[in-house]
Amino acid sequence: PEGHPNAISELTEEEAENMSESEKGRCSTFDGKTYVCKDEDYKKEMDYLKEKIDAGADFIITQMFFDAEVYKTFVADCRKWGINCPV
Repeated sequence: PEGHPNAISELTEEEAENMSESEKGRCSTFDGKTYVCKDEDYKKEMDYLKEKIDAGADFIITQMFFDAEVYKTFVADCRKWGINCPV
């Protein structure tokens, strides 16, 4: 739900301080470093996911997650993108 690993960016301290609210909800901090799928990359990820669903996918399988709020936000975002299949 946080974005494909290739779309996850390590942020500078300044970038981490200036994250959008949605980025704050998706970010992770490990060993003092902050990682996030930036909003513009998240939009690309969601657009691509919508293309796959429109091409015939019947459901979405996510990777494991530990924060149910991130999952719930992801499902809500799917619905906003017109992705209505099971997740």
